[in-house]
Parts: sequence; C-alpha cells; structure tokens
Amino acid sequence: MKTSYGFTSVLVIALLMALAQCSCCGNGPATPTSPTTKITTRSFSGGNVTLKGDEEQLNKIADVELIPEGDARYPKPQDISGNVTDILRVFEIKLKPGVKSVAPPTITIKDIHIGQKGVQLKNQGLANRDLPIHRFEPSTKTWPQAGVAKLKTDPEWADGEIWSASLLAIVSTAPVGVPTQPPLEDLEARVYESVKQIIANEDPTTVFIVWGSEASPYGEVTELTRASFEEQGVEAAQEFIPDVSIVRERLAVAGDAGELPDCIVLIGVSGNADSLQDTIVEFKRSLYVYNEESGYLEKRAP
Repeated sequence: MKTSYGFTSVLVIALLMALAQCSCCGNGPATPTSPTTKITTRSFSGGNVTLKGDEEQLNKIADVELIPEGDARYPKPQDISGNVTDILRVFEIKLKPGVKSVAPPTITIKDIHIGQKGVQLKNQGLANRDLPIHRFEPSTKTWPQAGVAKLKTDPEWADGEIWSASLLAIVSTAPVGVPTQPPLEDLEARVYESVKQIIANEDPTTVFIVWGSEASPYGEVTELTRASFEEQGVEAAQEFIPDVSIVRERLAVAGDAGELPDCIVLIGVSGNADSLQDTIVEFKRSLYVYNEESGYLEKRAP
C-alpha cells in the first residue's frame, strides 16, 4: 500500500506540474507592461490655439495667451537670431501653479491662428517653407529655437511642434512684402500677349489653368487667361488647387490615365513649381507660371 500511495502521489505532482507548464504555452515568460500614454487635445484662447500631447503634459498647462503687437513681450525680428524677417505670431503657454516646466515629448500645435501674414506668405509662393518657433529664455534674454511649424491649406493657420512650453514666437525667415503688381489695364495686355506666345510656341488644343489663391489679382489673372485661350480657339479648363504638391499628384494621375492637357498654367499656387519638372518632362507637356511682378506667364518646363 505504501508503494502504491507513493507512486500515486508522484503521478499527481507530475500532472500538476505539466498543467502549470501548459497554461503558459505559447505565451512565453511574463513581461511587465508599461501603461500606454493617453493622447488628448485642448483648445485655448477662444479656439485660436489647439495643443495635442499626452494627457499628463497638457494637464500641467493652465492657459495659452496670444500676445498682441506692442506688448512688451512681443519681440522684434532683430531680437531673434537666424535671419528673421517677420514675427508671425507670439503666444505664451502658462503653466499651472507649482509647475515649473513641461518636459518632452514634444507638444503638437494642431491649430494656431497666424492671420493675414500667413496669407501674404502663401501669395508669394512661400507656404511650403518651415516657420521656426523660438522660445524666450529669461536667464539669457535670448530666443533659441524650440520647434517648427508650417502653414495649413488655409494659410491663416499653422500646424507645428514645440519642444517645451514657454513664451514662443512663430517667425518667418522669408520676405512677406506683397509683390508689386502692374496696373490692371497693363495686366490684361500682358496676359493676352503671354497667351498668344504660348499658343505660338506650344500649339496646344487643351490647357489646364490652376489657380491657388483668391487674393487679388490671381482671380482676375485666371479669368483673363482662360478668356484669352478661349478667344484664340484653345479649350481651357480651370481649377482651384492651392499647393504645388497637390497639383503634382493630380498631374501624375491624369498622365497615367492619358488625360493630361497639352499645357499647364499655374497662377498663385503655393510651393516650388520646379518640383513639377519631372512630371512635365515625363509626359512631354509644357508648364507656364504667372510672375506676380512682371504680369507675364513665363515658361518653366521643359
């Protein structure tokens, strides 16, 4: 009986050990799990600033104040290094009492109102440029860079990232002056002359006119261009597309489908038109871009 009881006990113990091992099969050794970061957004200053980050970060922020020009906290371009030509927006992120800083990771600016200065940048074709964000450092009275932003499709607004919360300035390192425009009566003659030259050079049957800004005089130029082509027997389609990157995608799709017009004309579209060069050459088309200062449509490719 002793031998039978001992043998039975050994079997029971072995069975229990096997079951314990099987319960872990396929799972591997247990690993500690770290809590996932909860991402959230908060809107400030009447909806003119929206910040996105982990919940713990944003809970340390009490408010965001948009600083008006003329305020003592509003810097001048020469206060900030890096060839700054204009201050687009200054805002102060105010922390809750007892909070000394908001540490990394970065905080995303989903929306920040830039206003007319952003429209001026877009009208100059500079909407694709980085807009550095600088932070005021009280101990040294300097403005080191603390992030970067870009204009949105609606150029009165920008998106970006900041590396720490503080008094911040979104700046431009490109001129924002509105280009000198020829008088409207001269503009009409120059557009007509440009269209006549395009027809002589390219002999197109179809033209695609892309206009990217509703600011004056881009709408007027677009209509003058379309009418000039139609008067001279060339079919002209027009569409509002604000950015060159979107134009490039549209042209590539139309080219692959065999539906690309003979000639493409850009009027007031943001971004670097040279980025269309490969697409234009690949599909053996021509590209003309409106020059704001001269009032003429100038050939850019091939």
